[in-house]
Amino acid sequence: MPIPFFSFREKRGKCLCSMVITGVVMTIDDSYVHTFQKHCDQFSDLCKSGFTVGEYVTVSTDNRLAVATGTVCDITKSTLTLSLKRSVLIQVSLYLQQIVCSSYACVAR
Repeated sequence: MPIPFFSFREKRGKCLCSMVITGVVMTIDDSYVHTFQKHCDQFSDLCKSGFTVGEYVTVSTDNRLAVATGTVCDITKSTLTLSLKRSVLIQVSLYLQQIVCSSYACVAR
């Protein structure tokens, strides 16, 4: 069950709740490439989720905020692929948690 704050952000297109890792986590250079899909069919098309390729993202779990950061590599109708600075596979499997992917707009000053 997503935290209410994340549910609010998901409705605004700022995060995706209830994500799960699919396939194998690949290591490329110093990055970990993860592919996620929705645990439930709330979004029929992740391409319309508000995320864009190259966007900076933060990955959290139900109980831990910001377990990894990185960028969006690819978006398809059913999957979101991220290149992260660390693997979240251990965090998720240790606690059997679902994942929240959040985007944040960067403001230049």
